[in-house]
Amino acid sequence: MKSRRTQPLPIEPSVFSGGDASAGGTTTALSGSEQRTVSVAGHRGVGKTQLCELLLADTGAIRTQGSTEAGTTLLDASPVARHHRQSVEVSSAWLELGSERGSQVALRDALPACRIQLIDTPGAAFLSAMRDVALASADGALVVVDAVHGVQLGTEDALDAAARCRIPVLAVATGIERGICETLADDLGRVAGTRAVHVHEPVMEDGHLIGLLDVVADRLLRYADDGSGAFSPEPVPPTLKQVRDLALERVAEAVAVTDDALLEHYLEYLELPPDMLREGLARAVRSRALVPILLTSSARGVGGVPLLSAIAEWLPSLDEVPREVVDHDGTRETVDPGGPFVARVIASHVDDGGERWHELRILAGRPPKGDWVDARTGERHRVRKLYQVRGPRRSTFQDPRAGAIVGTWDPPPVS
Repeated sequence: MKSRRTQPLPIEPSVFSGGDASAGGTTTALSGSEQRTVSVAGHRGVGKTQLCELLLADTGAIRTQGSTEAGTTLLDASPVARHHRQSVEVSSAWLELGSERGSQVALRDALPACRIQLIDTPGAAFLSAMRDVALASADGALVVVDAVHGVQLGTEDALDAAARCRIPVLAVATGIERGICETLADDLGRVAGTRAVHVHEPVMEDGHLIGLLDVVADRLLRYADDGSGAFSPEPVPPTLKQVRDLALERVAEAVAVTDDALLEHYLEYLELPPDMLREGLARAVRSRALVPILLTSSARGVGGVPLLSAIAEWLPSLDEVPREVVDHDGTRETVDPGGPFVARVIASHVDDGGERWHELRILAGRPPKGDWVDARTGERHRVRKLYQVRGPRRSTFQDPRAGAIVGTWDPPPVS
């Protein structure tokens, strides 16, 4: 796909009807439960797009990370974005976990098989409407915060928008090689109106970041010093056990207070067994009772795989996030992912040739062949071909299901 310029976005989703099969193609279809769709939001310039680069590189979706500063990232492909060195529109990309799918590099960690769809959003305040549409179309949010500067105005706005959309949040601190704001957890919890807790601790040697302490998995992740993202899991060394114990106590307490049965067990034994802790953490995140804080450094290639694992294990799928849509006559309806076809436009673009195209999230059903109906106007449009989209790149999408993000050229109205 060529570079694009952003067009105004419709806020309400589009509802379509027709047959029950899409245009042909080459991509294997996935069910909604095998997908996670996350909107990446936060203050301007905190490293949202660079974080997406880290995740895409760690799964082999791209060979190496591009650079926002150099204008080489996949998701900031337009000349305007590259000139200003910041996102000016919504852009999406997909990656796949698990050895049975995709062409990703071998990861040094066991990850569940699923597709993760990233929706990168601009952080500028005057583009907040784009962010809000992306959040309303996602199953969860990565609220990205600069590790040193902590909570900023754009952080607060992103957390407020995620709360309005009733989707769970993972807080992701970027640039941890520069240090971490001491009040980050307290500040995030205050703004989010719930508890926030660190599930990672940075590991430093001689003033340099060498890895992460994974509190929930009780292990040290020691990273290669070449920025490749390669790491080796190791037992927690004696020198870090006190740090681990204190961090684990904070996590266990934060999880326990979200569930009466867990709290009763914690008060009696002053701990939660590993399985109980992991399951309780996932429930707490999905119910929006807890915001875990994960640590990353794109510059050092640190934190991508643990974040991917958290997305797959702690965030919900399409089936678990209730949604309402508004039809062209103003009727509000609850969307059933297994019901008739419903899709929401998450971004509209114009390529260098002046052709309009759109990115849509399928909220229910399977795209019909032929005519679709616009929920805003009731007009019928003819859609001929669908694509899977990875930034400016596209390939034919065969039989996309509920949960998928698809691209299509501006469909002509049916007279």
